[in-house]
Parts: sequence; structure tokens; C-alpha cells
Amino acid sequence: MLQRCNKNIAFLLLLSFCFALSTLYAQQEEPKAENQEKAQAESTEKTDEPENQEAAKEEDAVQELTPEEKEALEKLGEESRAYESNKDSEKAKVENGGWCVAWADDVSETDVARGIVSVAGSISVGNPGPFYAWIENLADRTIASLGHSAASKMPGYIKNQAKELARDIIKAAVQGKGAKEAFKNFDTVDFKAGAIKYSGTNYQKIGGKKITLSKTWGIKPYVAFRWRSSSRDFSSSSEPDLRTISMLGIAYKNGTRVSIPGNTAIYMVIDYKRRHISNESVHSKLFRSFSGVVSNSMANSLPLGNALDGNSILFKYSNRDTVYFFDGRVKHPILNRGAFERCNFDWGKIQTRNDINAPDGSPID
Repeated sequence: MLQRCNKNIAFLLLLSFCFALSTLYAQQEEPKAENQEKAQAESTEKTDEPENQEAAKEEDAVQELTPEEKEALEKLGEESRAYESNKDSEKAKVENGGWCVAWADDVSETDVARGIVSVAGSISVGNPGPFYAWIENLADRTIASLGHSAASKMPGYIKNQAKELARDIIKAAVQGKGAKEAFKNFDTVDFKAGAIKYSGTNYQKIGGKKITLSKTWGIKPYVAFRWRSSSRDFSSSSEPDLRTISMLGIAYKNGTRVSIPGNTAIYMVIDYKRRHISNESVHSKLFRSFSGVVSNSMANSLPLGNALDGNSILFKYSNRDTVYFFDGRVKHPILNRGAFERCNFDWGKIQTRNDINAPDGSPID
């Protein structure tokens, strides 16, 4: 009997010891579990944060609306939404100055991110054939817009060089490398190609308040030509006229100074017009000397433009290297050192000016 009792007591003691041990273990594990859950929650919160940044911004924008505005926004639906952009104003800048422009279809930000020309339907590097055909079509359309016979009268080398320039600059634009512009001064025409970059906004109006829904941007490639003299075009010029103008163009590029035998006046050629340099003081603000003035009776055939007065200067902006010739209304970029030297401009007369906000004219190259 005593022996059985001792066994029962031993069993109870063992059971109590096991219970106490398990309780102690549970108490030690509980803080660890809490810490793990806390760490996991913090990790999840940090992981989700970048993905939800844009959503949070949109949510904040919605929170600024009143309950009535939120309800109205939901009821209005898609048909009440509107879109506005600065595309037309950017196009006007390209067309200003007598340019004949051929515009391509818009290329969206998605297309740019993928390096795809949406019109040609091809990746411009991996499959360049359709892309080049698209560029040639743009150039041919623009040449034709100068006059019905311009395409046949324009020299082939001008067409080819123009298309090559357009390929390079537009390819860079549609691949997201910047919407820049290439400019070339040919014998009888000016050429430029590039792509405008514009921004837009999708919005709805609620009670006179404009609610921005999303922001977009895109680019629109173009090719443009401009006949040098505003009084002529290809369709109205005879073949002898074109040959004469072409010969003049070789000698009388932008920035060339000319004089007419028997006349003391000195002119500067800009956009195929001779601009009278008003006096010696104006001349000395621009040129090193009178060396390089071309005396030729054929210069008399060039139409007269506005005279160059004391407002004409050489200048540059403090934040860029390009030197400009400013004629008082328009600034003409001097494209390189060779062009500067050819015109005999004076390096010592370049002013640094940040107050001149004038449109760009044809370059001096």
C-alpha cells in the first residue's frame, strides 16, 4: 500500500515539474513571436511603401476634394473629361518664320520608352527600313509643299543631305535621347528637322474647379524647308533664275558682307537679303576690319532688307557657349569657329547678355 502511494506521489511530482517547465518555455517564446510579428509587419510596410507612393499621392489628391466633389466626380463619367496641351503653341514656334513643315503622327511616352516609332511600326535601329522610308516621306511631302515643281527642281544632294540629317535627329528623339533640332543652310533653301516635346493634362471640371486626373507627354517629329527669299519660290522661278540664285548662294551665305561697285555702302547678307550696315560705328561693333567684303555687281539683285543699326551686336548668354549675331529683332546663331572667322567677326566685341529674349533666326555657318 505504502509502495503504491509513493509511486503516485512520484508521478504527481513528475507531472508538476513537466507543467512548470512547459509554462516557463512558453513565457520565453512569447516575446520572440511578438518581435518576429513586429519585424515582419515593419518589413511589409517598408516593402509596400515604394510601390504605393504614386497611389498615396493620388489618394492625397482625392482627399482634398469635398464629399460632394467626390460624388460628382464619380457621376460625371468618362464623357465629361477634357484634355489640354501646349502642342499647338510648340508647333507654331517651328512654323514661325516662313517654314513649310511636314508633321509626323504623335509618338507617345510609351513608344519613346520602348524606342518604337509608332508611325513606321518599327524599331528604328533593329529594323530601320520602315523608319527610313517614313523619314523620306516626310521630307518629300515638305519639299512638295514649297511648290508643285519644287521636288524636280531641288538639287538631289540637298534632298539626300536633308534626309540623312532628319534620320539622325528624329531617331534620337524617338529613342528618348532628347527632342532636339538639326538645322542646315543650303544654297537656296534652309532646312531643319527635329521633334517637339509637349505636355498635356487630362482633367474634369466640378463646380468651376479643375480636377487633374493625369499628366501626359509626347513628341511630334517634323521636317521643314524654307525658301531663302520671301519674294520667290520654286514654282515661280525659271531655270535660269534658279541657276543665278544658286550661284549667288554659294558666295553670299549668311554673314557675308557685300558691296556694289561704284557704291560705298556695305551690306551684310541675311536670309538672302542685303542689310545695309548703317555706319562705320556699327561695322566696328561687329567686324575686325573691312577685309573680306565681296564687291560684285550681282549683289544688286539681292532684295534689300532692314538696315543694321546700333542695336546690332555680337553676344552670348552666360550659361551657354553659342555666340549670336543680334540684328535688333532676331538672334542668329553662329554655328562654329570657322563661320565666325569667315565673316571676320571680332572676338573682342562679344558681349555677355542675359536680357535678350529674341526669336532664333537662320544660322550663320
